[in-house]
Amino acid sequence: MSISEFYPFRTRPDSIQLQLIPVAEQVLRSADGSLLAYELESDHVAVTAHIEVPETMHNDVLDISEHEGHPVKMILTCNSVASRHRASLSLNGSSGECSLEFEKDDWRGAVELRACLVRTTDNPALPDGYANKAGALLAWSESTRILFDEPRLPPGDYISIVWKDFAVSEEWLQRQHDHLFAVDTSGEVPVVLLNQGLPQAYQVLNSGANSGTIARIRDATFYMIVHQVWSSLLAETLVSISETRMGDEESIDLVLDELPPWQRALFMDWAPKLCPEEDVAEAPSRLISAIRTGAWSCDLLYRRLPEAIQRQYGTWRGFRGLVQELGTQ
Repeated sequence: MSISEFYPFRTRPDSIQLQLIPVAEQVLRSADGSLLAYELESDHVAVTAHIEVPETMHNDVLDISEHEGHPVKMILTCNSVASRHRASLSLNGSSGECSLEFEKDDWRGAVELRACLVRTTDNPALPDGYANKAGALLAWSESTRILFDEPRLPPGDYISIVWKDFAVSEEWLQRQHDHLFAVDTSGEVPVVLLNQGLPQAYQVLNSGANSGTIARIRDATFYMIVHQVWSSLLAETLVSISETRMGDEESIDLVLDELPPWQRALFMDWAPKLCPEEDVAEAPSRLISAIRTGAWSCDLLYRRLPEAIQRQYGTWRGFRGLVQELGTQ
């Protein structure tokens, strides 16, 4: 269910144009226009906020008796939940520019900025339908964000996470231009690729909200990605073990030496999770012995693997959260 704001006086929602322009370095933007500050090498982020108001704005939200004086001012609000910081900056006039500076060490998550037109005086003589109190919100822009952190995803130390616009990337990613994520295991460590070109993907997955619909969608999406990524990586690792030249050797080290470093680390980490009934120290050798028998795929891939992932990350919480947020109607 969408939520709308209703005011007992005239307003112009999302009519003001707010644009953030980097002062020096070229800053990448996400699909929704957010500035990716975490991509900058510099610890200092300087931007210019450019604000434009439609010519008919004042006539729409002010009574004709106030068309000349315009008892309003423009305020730029700055809010960061993760940084626990909220501020506002008053501008001279209804349009124009102002400079903003941020130190990356002082900010976390997303900083949301919005331009707001507010009344500066009381006027109880105004007719019904017009705001008459100082501070009343008359018009505003859509929120624009500066992102100081990458998305949160808990796949482990041997996985890298990268945002890319699939539509303008390698050919194999272009074929998936409308997909949310992909996995690349061709390098030294696996890479989880998230599609920056998918509308709202970056905005939702980087949301710092602790509750509400966006937070539930974000969490459910993360759980889905986590489950699929681990399923793919674990399956690839188990198949690699089955294809090693084991011979009659019983040494775990000889088997693991044939694997890429990331697969060795993954296997040693997940073996106890895949064989929870075994002693932690014995789980790797027992698992290799099971693979050695040749009749391991059904039990490991279709039973133990999904069970281990769900137990490790509690991926069912994504479904439960959506049900709680949206109900079952």
